[in-house]
Amino acid sequence: MTKTLYIPEEEAQELREKHYNAEISSVKRIHDDLWLFRVRPDEPMEEFDPGQYTSLGLGHWEPRLEGTQAEDIKDKLHRKVVKRAYSISCPMLDENMQLVQAYGQDSLEFYIVLVRENEGDAPALTPRLFTLGEGDRLWIGRKVTGHYNLAPVSPDDNVIFVATGTGEAPHNAMVAELLANGHKGRLISLVCVRKKQDLGYYETHQTLEKQFSQYRFVPLTTREPENLDPSLPNYVGKVYVQQFFETGQFEEQLDCPLDPAKTHVYLCGNPSMISAPLKGKHATGDGPTFPEERGMLLPAPVSTVILPPLAPLSGMIAMQSCPLRLSLQHALLASFVVFNLTSHAFSENWPSWRGPKEDGTSLETDLPTSWSTTENVAWKAPLPGPAGATPVVWDDRIFLTSVGDEGELLIMCFDTDGKPLWQDTMADGNKDVRGDEGNSASPSPCTDGEHVWAMMGTGHLACYDFDGNVVWKQFLPDRFGDFDIQFGMTSTPLLHGDKLYLQLIHSGGARIVALDKLTGETAWEHTRESDAYAECEHSYASPVLYHDDERTYLLSHGADYVVAHSLEDGSEIWRCGGLNPRGNYNPTLRFVASPVAVEGLIVVPSAKNGPVLGLDPASKGDVSEDAAAHRWTRDDNTPDVPSPLVHDGLVYLCRENGDLICLNAQTGEELYYERTHRQRHRASPVYADGKVYLISRDGVVSVIKAGKEFEILAQNKMGESISASPVISNGRIYLRGFENLYCIEEN
Repeated sequence: MTKTLYIPEEEAQELREKHYNAEISSVKRIHDDLWLFRVRPDEPMEEFDPGQYTSLGLGHWEPRLEGTQAEDIKDKLHRKVVKRAYSISCPMLDENMQLVQAYGQDSLEFYIVLVRENEGDAPALTPRLFTLGEGDRLWIGRKVTGHYNLAPVSPDDNVIFVATGTGEAPHNAMVAELLANGHKGRLISLVCVRKKQDLGYYETHQTLEKQFSQYRFVPLTTREPENLDPSLPNYVGKVYVQQFFETGQFEEQLDCPLDPAKTHVYLCGNPSMISAPLKGKHATGDGPTFPEERGMLLPAPVSTVILPPLAPLSGMIAMQSCPLRLSLQHALLASFVVFNLTSHAFSENWPSWRGPKEDGTSLETDLPTSWSTTENVAWKAPLPGPAGATPVVWDDRIFLTSVGDEGELLIMCFDTDGKPLWQDTMADGNKDVRGDEGNSASPSPCTDGEHVWAMMGTGHLACYDFDGNVVWKQFLPDRFGDFDIQFGMTSTPLLHGDKLYLQLIHSGGARIVALDKLTGETAWEHTRESDAYAECEHSYASPVLYHDDERTYLLSHGADYVVAHSLEDGSEIWRCGGLNPRGNYNPTLRFVASPVAVEGLIVVPSAKNGPVLGLDPASKGDVSEDAAAHRWTRDDNTPDVPSPLVHDGLVYLCRENGDLICLNAQTGEELYYERTHRQRHRASPVYADGKVYLISRDGVVSVIKAGKEFEILAQNKMGESISASPVISNGRIYLRGFENLYCIEEN
């Protein structure tokens, strides 16, 4: 190591001793920008499957490689460890040319390319990694995870691995596993790189071909002279990769029949390698249309493609450029296993109360399961008063709303070290409702990374920049009429694109409103019709966005109906009732829980043990009694306040008493109905890292194993009331209690 950055060497050494838990056992330099690292953890790793990944990390204080992009980071990051996820590779052969597998070695292998510069912020990790040598220390994640594995593969199946660049890393681990276990089907590994020098495992693949007749390695280059110079005698030109399959040459020359019943295709590499076909109104014909520009590997007569002999490998196929698109005309898509693992940095911002996808799910990993008020608590910051609003996080900023000591309504900003940065009084006159059930600081803020928007139950709405400067403020009742709602307008605004969407459903007149986010001016206002009466006219739910490849629209929820609205003018696309049946009408049935929308399904709760609906997003008109629009209906057991959660084909419903219901998302079939912690639950559940997090009002966080089988992994007592939903960002869990803001982090 050379001279440290930002902090003294003595302090840096203390931080290394605190954080680092592994060392570099060897480094193989393929060339200056491509290295094979072998990392030996201090303690043996848990067993893992080929294809999975873990994380590597180094402190921001470590030196950077000369000649890489200059870095400009904030002081508060100087003592932090920057972490990135990498697939675990495998040497495949030891020094005696015998097969070795990824798991069971004292070191893990990582195939890493140096990122010298980015268009935005300077790359943080690889310029530091590429200063390391044998014996140097670093951090490694203790958990190995990921669903990219060989679970679907049977011993006689044919398996095709397609990778760009270092995307072959997980494939190498899979190949070694299959060969070691005596796999009988064909195994073909295609690797596309710019130049031959980028094939770090080339000789190993050649040796495997000689040892195993069922294995074939096909290297593809994109920047060699034979790719670019038509005057060369060995010029190949451009050829679409899918033509290998469409013309039958793949099957014929590689002796690998593309039987959809027994062929699996794995893709890993450049994110643009996978390009979805256009469907419906976007397609040019009756069937799906495959894009002709994005995802191509090479145009030219297919007759110019020359595959090298089966074994030994004597040449390379020269191809133009990944990203890759495969259009298999043999119905192979039925057994296509598609994952994209190039971008492994799963650190996410949490810009709204339901997270980065507005559905309560996160891609974060390595999250703690167990903690207390002291164990695995990075810090806690005292708060001036209670609130049910969920904080939002963007980079190193945390925003939340709160009631102040004298009843003032505050927006507050903290940094991610727990230090208060600024606050502003948005309004006075807090109103507590139903004892400790809520107050006027119940709507959650939202952010786009440059500004933050916050609303109070009184109708005060404001936009701030990240330094706390007011961009605009307004009092909504002055523009849209007084709010006639029993417990305040606690609906959380929805930020999408350049608009801020508001759901104002109350007895004084229900409206859906779109504001220009930077000016606060009204873009459109839509009167929302309903035949609801009494307290049913009130809604405390929040607007939700539905999005797929064919449609994007807004959902409002309240006054007995869920309604889909056009983003252009708020006009109604469809509506669905049946949530408060007229034959047994409940005049106090106000909605609090919001729908959750995932691709292909909208799960709609009601209230007070009413029904839950699974709706088709492609609906039109009034579908209250349209059976085709209802994927499924559950007649009772709706969550009353916590919103539903959908992940990996499962729907989770957390009832107000802490009972957790798990349903099949496609059919609505109940998979389990189990008790967690018998207390009031007001926070909405969150999924991350294979776990579902639930929070009760008495501050117990139940951690449930995600999946069809119910299992409580931990129950963590915070010792204070909590009604805000959990927040997950950058490897941390943030909990907004009535008294403190907690930052939960492993170790």
